[in-house]
Amino acid sequence: MSVTNYFNDKINNKPVAIIDNFFNEDILDKWLDYYQHKADFRYAVEEVENGEALLCHCLELSDVEDIFNMSETIMPLVEEYNKLYGTDLRYVDLCRAHINLITANDKFVGHTDRNNGMVVLWFANPQFKDTMGGFFLGTSKEDSILVENSFNRLVVFPATMWHSIQSLASTDAFRITVYLGFSREVKDRNFKQKNLVNKFNKREVVNG
Repeated sequence: MSVTNYFNDKINNKPVAIIDNFFNEDILDKWLDYYQHKADFRYAVEEVENGEALLCHCLELSDVEDIFNMSETIMPLVEEYNKLYGTDLRYVDLCRAHINLITANDKFVGHTDRNNGMVVLWFANPQFKDTMGGFFLGTSKEDSILVENSFNRLVVFPATMWHSIQSLASTDAFRITVYLGFSREVKDRNFKQKNLVNKFNKREVVNG
């Protein structure tokens, strides 16, 4: 896969990539096998220091490569992002990698990440039928736009852009996304599932 014009969309004059049908069938099969047989979700806070706990599962760097072939699929996006934003993100700068599972009971007020990096968000539930469950993206809550939830849609944007989950409409639906965060500023790379502290009360905060 060669570097091409992925960043054809703009939100508040910032180039973002919104790509449908991103991964091929072989990768989708590997993803479904991993999700069905290896994912172990825990209520925890993996990234946002003062946020509410959500069901998440950490992915290690080797998992991301094995499942998604990151070298060939994600890194061309990183290269184009570097050219657009004047950054120098590399393969080893993947600092956060996790699967989030959201239900209708979960709420998310929105935030901006604390580093000057890049976020890759992938909608990962092939059975998703809900009319909501996308996410809002913008320079602030007031000027955000909605990116709708569509299976195999991948979105890439600066970590400093404000983003928030759109609540689900149905109590039967669940939203699954894969989050990959790249940054040269974050040094505490936390890929191991054993580092996720499970919280019985999902409103308690987990630091680290």
